[in-house]
Amino acid sequence: MILRQGCACPPLLPPASASLTMRFHLERFKLRPSASKHALLPALLSPGFWGRVVKGRGAEYGLLIIILLGFGVRIFALDKPSLWLDETFSFSLSNMAYSFRALVDVLVRDDLHPFLYYLILYGHRLLAGDSEFSLRFLSVLFGVLLIPTTYTIARELLSGRASARQISIIIGLTSAALVAFSPFLVRYSREVRSYMLIALLIALAMLALLRAVRLGGRWWIVYAALFTLSWYTHYFSIFLLPAFFFYSVLMGRRAFLPWLGATGLSIGLFLPWVGPMLWQMRRLIVAPDFFPGQLSPWKVIEDLAQILLTEQGGEIVGAQFVAPLLLVVIGLVTGGLILLRRDDVVKRATLVFLAWIVPVALTAVAVTYIPKFAPRYMITAIAPLILSLTLGLCLLLWRWSRIGRTIYAIAAIVAMVLSLGQTVYAAARGELAEGDDPRSLARFLKERTGPDDVLLLVKDAPHIFQYYDAGPARIIGLNVMTDLTHSAQVINQLLAEHPRHIWLILWQQAWADPGDFAATELLRRGRTITVTGSFAGYKAWGFEMLDYSPIVLQPTPQVLLDADFGDVASVVGYDVIDHDPGWLHVISYWRRNRPGPGRYIATLTLEDEYGYSYASATQPLATWNYLPSAWPPGEAVRVRIDVPLPPYLSPRTYRVWLSLWDAKAKGYVPITRATAPVQGRRVQLADLPLTRAQLDTGALAIPHRTEHTFAGGLRLLGYDLNRTEALPGDPLLLALGWQAASDTQRMFTPPEAIHIGLRAADGRVAYSSEYPLLDGEPAAEWAAGEIRLGAYLLLLPVELEGGRYTLEVGIAGDWLKLRDVNIPMEPRRFDLPPDVRPADARFGGLARLAGYRLEPEALAPGRPLTVTLYWRVEGSTRESYHVTAQLMANGEKIAQHDGIPAGGTRPTTSWLPGEVVADVHPIVVPTDLPQGQYAILVAVYQDGERLPVGPDTDFVLLPISP
Repeated sequence: MILRQGCACPPLLPPASASLTMRFHLERFKLRPSASKHALLPALLSPGFWGRVVKGRGAEYGLLIIILLGFGVRIFALDKPSLWLDETFSFSLSNMAYSFRALVDVLVRDDLHPFLYYLILYGHRLLAGDSEFSLRFLSVLFGVLLIPTTYTIARELLSGRASARQISIIIGLTSAALVAFSPFLVRYSREVRSYMLIALLIALAMLALLRAVRLGGRWWIVYAALFTLSWYTHYFSIFLLPAFFFYSVLMGRRAFLPWLGATGLSIGLFLPWVGPMLWQMRRLIVAPDFFPGQLSPWKVIEDLAQILLTEQGGEIVGAQFVAPLLLVVIGLVTGGLILLRRDDVVKRATLVFLAWIVPVALTAVAVTYIPKFAPRYMITAIAPLILSLTLGLCLLLWRWSRIGRTIYAIAAIVAMVLSLGQTVYAAARGELAEGDDPRSLARFLKERTGPDDVLLLVKDAPHIFQYYDAGPARIIGLNVMTDLTHSAQVINQLLAEHPRHIWLILWQQAWADPGDFAATELLRRGRTITVTGSFAGYKAWGFEMLDYSPIVLQPTPQVLLDADFGDVASVVGYDVIDHDPGWLHVISYWRRNRPGPGRYIATLTLEDEYGYSYASATQPLATWNYLPSAWPPGEAVRVRIDVPLPPYLSPRTYRVWLSLWDAKAKGYVPITRATAPVQGRRVQLADLPLTRAQLDTGALAIPHRTEHTFAGGLRLLGYDLNRTEALPGDPLLLALGWQAASDTQRMFTPPEAIHIGLRAADGRVAYSSEYPLLDGEPAAEWAAGEIRLGAYLLLLPVELEGGRYTLEVGIAGDWLKLRDVNIPMEPRRFDLPPDVRPADARFGGLARLAGYRLEPEALAPGRPLTVTLYWRVEGSTRESYHVTAQLMANGEKIAQHDGIPAGGTRPTTSWLPGEVVADVHPIVVPTDLPQGQYAILVAVYQDGERLPVGPDTDFVLLPISP
């Protein structure tokens, strides 16, 4: 009945008659089996062919093939992805369906949807079971039924005109195919949620409304029933009410009055659920599941444009260009309908347009007040949108000429093939799902947890473990958000029970625990347990509890500090967690100084006394979803930074530095005041001694293996080098893996020092330095066969000549070649070139600016200006400074260029006293160059601090001709 009234599909043919039947149909449509493939497309585009299709059953066969293909892509690898949280939530709610009152209580307390889908799912489970495949199969059925429904709507739009029958079949088959193969619709046809049911019910309600307006009678009752079912399925249906209202008004009094009665009946049937719905809305207002803020309505349009091509929406690069293109296409489609000059068709097509335009517009308005949006919120608009595009384009192109029909056919075929290909590819890779993997997580927890363990779920979402068995551990849910008082009470109650292990399960942490409160407090009291494997979408932390002291909501930092990072925020103290081998956990305490938006990232760096960085980590002061309004000025927040310690670190004292990055301004925030040592735009937290117990050496993870035994049986197992190309003055970090000799091999006392050097191509030793084997760990005290990792910092001398060298390690004259190191150094020069403008400015004790050159000599608007600075080096340094060259006009900066000298090829660490370094800075002169006096401002800086040029200045001005 959905395919065509009074026409049923023929029975399937036996294989023996397939060839004969195919020949019969080809002859019937005047296409021979031996016809040239080049003649096929013109035949398909001819009006005569489609006329014969209409008279025969070609349309029904075509629709049947589309339905079967749509069913196939929806059912392919259906149970490969794990059920994600919302799907297990549907499963949990359907468990309550045996008692309608219990289901209503749960929906009011925990959900924002009506009950119909959960009742249907409950009945489906009684018949099909609870496997992942059977649970998702219900949505597959709804998605498949949407295909013939779309076809029937297209036929209904052009019904009543014999001349439009051919084109209605073309539009119907094209729309049905695009709905069948849409990656977005296929994805939600494979999910245990109500989205495909509401999309189907809205489409059926549209079809019933079209027929009710045309035929009247019982179709108004069908429309009222379907619209009522949609109300009880999802509140998205309320967005269709204005669309149906405008359509009934457009169709005149004969349609409006019956529509008013049918819609009134639908609303009356929904009245019993108004009370629970209002309670749900009240809960959303009182305890929102989103942070304050505002989303751009344009995001709705961008995602809608991309939903047509992807399974998620919002994933295509260049969304800002796709959305305007969609609007242009809509304009062309609307023009195509106007050109038809058929009022009845235009009026019926108006319903399809309104069915997606109105929900999208209302969604765009809603997100400006409720900053919560996902592409699935527009699922009811996708089928009407596809119908609108195919209808308008077909009517616009098909009627004009063979060229127009060819363009339409090619576009439709390409769209269908691309959609089908992407859908099959995504299904094969298991990507037509949310991506979470609670199945593997539950399997891991079942193997690792016991009855004395506790699972702490953040966000509070125990539904995954109501479907997947996670073992005997007790489950506790927690949503931290900004309510730290309640969160501390929950965790303190848990600690009072002295559980052996606490397993923290994080999902949507940026929303549920934006300040990382739960993990930070558990880290204070427990040692982390290694978690093997990954669980897409989830993060699992295991803690072996060492301390059960209660959480203090406003603790005093272990180390007090007072450092102001501009007017943004101040760090007032920090704690160090040192009982977790292989990690350095630093909890910093921050106070917000001023309101306003901003994204700030704290960076922690571990350095030695030479300033070489061994490890670093970053952590936002607040996650991106934790909007600034949730962190008011004056309130303190704790930010934990986890620094992984490299396995080759030696037990020694390291310096810990803290800096603050402004993501919006793309620069570090300057420090205006501090009670601790400051270096540029970072403050030193501590001189931190690390012991062997704090370093987790683990397995030897060195990429380059060697097998060499030195004196005393000391064995070199391998090495790693941070880079194979460096400039004079640069540091090289070499990691060496050592193994102590066995008792039978230990014939001599093992050495306590090694030599590391560079050997030139001519055999001479260009550089060599002695290092202790391992600081504070005499090799004689190593256990037999014990493996140790050591890190050695090589500071290349600035006088090192360019060329290729061999890196070697030696003990007692026994040298082992490791690998080649390239020093790409140009020959140094020690005199100024001719025709250089003179200058004389001394920058600290580093260098004197001896001259400069301008190319061209005179400024011209829009033309590039190359400034070459000539530095006469006076002292060596281990600091890498930047040089800024700024074009000044009448005392105002109008252009500049900053960078490491000579485009990064001559850092100040490679400068040799006495040499002259040429430093080139290209500057783009603005086209609106003002009239006046010009000069080049030159300064040398590091971390925002400039070198002094005189007692009262830190720059020099170089005159320039206008």
